[in-house]
Amino acid sequence: MENGKFISNDKLERVTHVIRYGQRLTRATSVEDIYSIYNDAISPYVDQKHDESDYDVVSELGVFMQIAIKNAELIKSLSDRVEVLRHLSYRDTLTGLFNRRAYEELFEKNEEYKKENIAIIVGDVNRLKKINDLHGHMVGDAYLKAIAKIIRKNSENNKVFRLGGDEFCLVVQNASEVNVAKIIYKIQRDCTMMQVHDESLSIALGYAFNDESCDSFGSVFACAESRMYKEKSNFHKVI
Repeated sequence: MENGKFISNDKLERVTHVIRYGQRLTRATSVEDIYSIYNDAISPYVDQKHDESDYDVVSELGVFMQIAIKNAELIKSLSDRVEVLRHLSYRDTLTGLFNRRAYEELFEKNEEYKKENIAIIVGDVNRLKKINDLHGHMVGDAYLKAIAKIIRKNSENNKVFRLGGDEFCLVVQNASEVNVAKIIYKIQRDCTMMQVHDESLSIALGYAFNDESCDSFGSVFACAESRMYKEKSNFHKVI
């Protein structure tokens, strides 16, 4: 009823039309969907003789459309922010490399890694504590960023991680002794050619494959880390 009177069938049909399409509009999550629904909603009123009530229907649908567009823009804005936060949650803030969380989830969520020939290269920066003590943490951070840049440049598009502190890691797909040795050689070569605050860059590296001797990715990492510490020990013996 309207003002104590029954609504005519014709008007009831118009009200139902507005409500039906108004609900669809306010549930839409993209501007493209909104325009598509709105065009469907007004199509019965195109190319025909109109009366005042037809204009009321189109006007009311326009109000729903404005609300829907604002909602869609808000959803898009929130979605973009969530994506930025998700991206940041997997990145190391100092170097921009992937972080430990990204490394830990890599093998949990990607079954294809378990089927490929994978090598893990583990690196530990040499003399970082000494550099921090002598020059301060700003120089130490610059030292870490310079090494991270060299590792990323020579990673051959494989994933590179900073696991924390002075520890880095590469996960090499379709790995072979040749390409892993090449990656390590290039990293070491570029480090010897660069200095930060008169301190030569240096990193100890060790690697291992997911073969019979290392049958889980945890054990592959442990094997690579063990080899890295042997190289680090040799480095300290030399200096």
